[in-house]
Amino acid sequence: AGLHLDGLARTSSARVIRGIRSAGYALALSSTLGIATRVAYRLVPAARRSRTATSAGRNSGASRREGARPRCVVFDLDGCLWYPDMYMLWGGGAPFQEQPDGSLLDCAGRRVALHAGVSSVFNELADEREWAGTTVAIASCSDEPQWARECLAKFEAKPGRALRDVVDASACQIHKGSKTQHLREIAKAVGCELEEMIFFDNEQYNCQEVSRIGVSCVYCPGGVTDKVWREGLAGFQKGDKITTVGG
Repeated sequence: AGLHLDGLARTSSARVIRGIRSAGYALALSSTLGIATRVAYRLVPAARRSRTATSAGRNSGASRREGARPRCVVFDLDGCLWYPDMYMLWGGGAPFQEQPDGSLLDCAGRRVALHAGVSSVFNELADEREWAGTTVAIASCSDEPQWARECLAKFEAKPGRALRDVVDASACQIHKGSKTQHLREIAKAVGCELEEMIFFDNEQYNCQEVSRIGVSCVYCPGGVTDKVWREGLAGFQKGDKITTVGG
């Protein structure tokens, strides 16, 4: 019996020693990881930490300061800036002729016109001091890119100022593909964050898709009007992912 008790004591002592060693290893590992985390945090530039925090806040719908302006304003073309869509002109199309009322006629005599607020919005972007640091861009999947480019060059916001004159040529994406890819390419060309952009489109699914990458979207099924412009900017300032404006 004595030998049995002695064996049990030795076994218990060995387990206690092993437990102490394991606890020691865990404590040392925890301490090492804590030090490594603090060192890594200090190595990350403060600007990057700040930018990441800001981006996360905006993606979660955090509001921006009152009067905040997007660094890049992006417009769709067909159905958004003008009507009808380019594919609706098949059988006619380019060349387009300017008309006294500001509209265009295609070679088959069909009329293409700007939506009501487009001229005033483009003039504001070109003339107002508060927009001096903002880039105007285009993201379009038009079926006829060359026709669309010709319309951009011939539609005037005011005499002597074509829509094309207000748009940054390096931020003009008119081709088939994903709107998210368009917006990423534009952000790269402009040098801004996706969260610093606002995008106007008359197709709801495009707005839903683009909003998922952090861009504030304005769904305007009736195209760009003064009301769409003002309410869209208000939505951007509130941090809304999608602002819907009927007209």
